Amino acid sequence: SEYYERHAKVPVTYTDNKPNKIDITFTASWVEATTANVSNNFDSAIAKLNEISMQKITSTIIVYADVDMSGYYYQVNLTFGQSYAGLYNNRGQYQRSGICYFFGGCTYYELIENEMFDEANQYYELVNGYMTLVDNSTIERPIISSEPTTYYNNANMASFYQKVNIPQNSTYAGYYNELGEYQTSGTCNTNGGCTYYELIQYYDSNGNPQTYNADNEYYYLVTRDTNILIMINNMSGSWSNNGSYPFTLTSSYNGETHDVTWNANYAVNCYNDINIENIKVYYETNASIYNPPTGTNAAGVLFGRYNNIKIGRGLTQNGTYVNFISIVAGNGGSTGRNNKPNKYKVMIESGIYSSISLSTGATNSSRTYTLYLKNKTIYGNDYDRVKKDNNKLDIYYCASGSWSSNIYGSTNSTTSNSIIYDLTVKSGTYGSSKHDLSTGIYVGGRYAGRQYAVR
Repeated sequence: SEYYERHAKVPVTYTDNKPNKIDITFTASWVEATTANVSNNFDSAIAKLNEISMQKITSTIIVYADVDMSGYYYQVNLTFGQSYAGLYNNRGQYQRSGICYFFGGCTYYELIENEMFDEANQYYELVNGYMTLVDNSTIERPIISSEPTTYYNNANMASFYQKVNIPQNSTYAGYYNELGEYQTSGTCNTNGGCTYYELIQYYDSNGNPQTYNADNEYYYLVTRDTNILIMINNMSGSWSNNGSYPFTLTSSYNGETHDVTWNANYAVNCYNDINIENIKVYYETNASIYNPPTGTNAAGVLFGRYNNIKIGRGLTQNGTYVNFISIVAGNGGSTGRNNKPNKYKVMIESGIYSSISLSTGATNSSRTYTLYLKNKTIYGNDYDRVKKDNNKLDIYYCASGSWSSNIYGSTNSTTSNSIIYDLTVKSGTYGSSKHDLSTGIYVGGRYAGRQYAVR
């Protein structure tokens, strides 16, 4: 009943006496995701997630007794015109009547009665006369039992990591650092050695499967699949900077879908790897002939900032408004350098947008940036492709590799065979406005700038 990241290992056995049959054994290892509810503020919810780092897997399951949360409060966000009768204000004062007359909405609190503690909920209590968010870890919960986890019994631990100590003056090439970055070279210069991580393979050096050993410590890398933000109230705006926190944002979790709406009336910047799926999101405008902007401040635009971004399935509209007016996978500035291109992946599976740029927005000739890129992009998804459903993803005007700038692949050679954009289209509708000959897909660039490698 939890949301997990699945690491699949697929050993394949060919059966000699049945040449047309392949026996495939699937084994899976599981990681409990870290979750946080988004009720009124993105930043406070993001802070409850894990920063990108190596995390030790949980090897013990603790079962707690129920705790009655009567006397605590839920926060309630009201929209313009809604009544707050029966709720409490931020001083804990009961409201017998009243209407919210603020266009930005009003915040009140609902007293909890006869409900048991739920780790996924956010609770409030009166502290020094003001409503204060409760740190759920401070709530006393009697322990019923504590026992070893069963997730990993007989599981092969391939794709997890083990911590290793690299002796001083030894190389750590071939290992991973705390951020999951593979090390191609380098020497430990620290007294007592350096801590790195070794990726576990399916078989050890003797050819034996590397199954779970309760005496060992295992680690996984925090990704957007193990950090889950669940939107439980209507929201507007965006987060300020998710920096070292990759995450998935959704309104559907554990079989429960919250009927909520996100008004993206600010710029949405992805400062790390982000996935957005199964949510109603909109910017209050209809699709139009819109050039993606430069910079990272335009309201209603999602800026990937050259991180791995995924706009997954299940984005729904609010009326006829776009989900985002545009997606810009980069930002307004140069990136990468000679012999070190910026590598990033973009997946856009659903939604309606005016335009897409897989790198920069439109600039004039006096504002030209230099980019070294190695991009992999997928539009649409296999599920819609098989169903021949091209309505779940709609780019009204144009989806292009770039809208400006001088763009190179791996090197600054103007005759490079390296690939800038590698685009796969699985489903969707492109240039639905039929505005003119510029609508549709540009695998390379349009509007301005030059490109010096393969698209």
